[in-house]
Amino acid sequence: MKKTETAMDDNLRSEYDLKNLQVRKVGPKRKNSRGRSTRLKSEALNSFQKECQDIHVCYNVVYLGLQQGSKFIEDLVEKYAVPLSEPYRVGTGTPHQESFPRSLPIREVLDLSAPDGDFPNQVAKWMIVVIYSLWEDRYRGEIAKELNVSDKNKVEADLMGDIRQIRNCIVYKNSVISDECSSLKKLKKKPNWDLCPGPLCITYDMFVSLMESMNQMEIQILGTVK
Repeated sequence: MKKTETAMDDNLRSEYDLKNLQVRKVGPKRKNSRGRSTRLKSEALNSFQKECQDIHVCYNVVYLGLQQGSKFIEDLVEKYAVPLSEPYRVGTGTPHQESFPRSLPIREVLDLSAPDGDFPNQVAKWMIVVIYSLWEDRYRGEIAKELNVSDKNKVEADLMGDIRQIRNCIVYKNSVISDECSSLKKLKKKPNWDLCPGPLCITYDMFVSLMESMNQMEIQILGTVK
């Protein structure tokens, strides 16, 4: 099956259509039938959120590492008067051995590593793809099993629906936003997530905002009322 067909099928998956379905919520702000706030613990949901928090820490360390790495390269360039047009080589051995699988001009490496550069953007996108894979391939099923739900597709979350759309944009659309910006539910209410059609860039503040939403994530069980 072609990737474009897979993306289209995923966008139209029936379990994400919440119209005319009754739901019960699971999460920190769940309300019972009388409208009072209650808590329904889900160890699987807690584990998913904990793993996402670990991913957030990893992202933060990588982000800081890029900034420190850039400063280290800049200091070397200044110390040894190296032109910014010189290649920054990645590989083993010495430059004379020419055993380097990739090189970029030093100037380009510094630009890409900047806080608003493409390296932090790409790292954030990779992690969003990982987060959705963890949800869809593992934790969604574990939550269903824990709550005695027969079909994991009955376990829904508006936030994960948003992340699914962002992930599809990254994987299938070469990170070009089209109509996703109008159909987000949770993220569009968050700072910095006012997306417009065009290239998708995940900034540091956007990733932090996403992870803050993850800590408050609610799930719904379709087809039931509580």
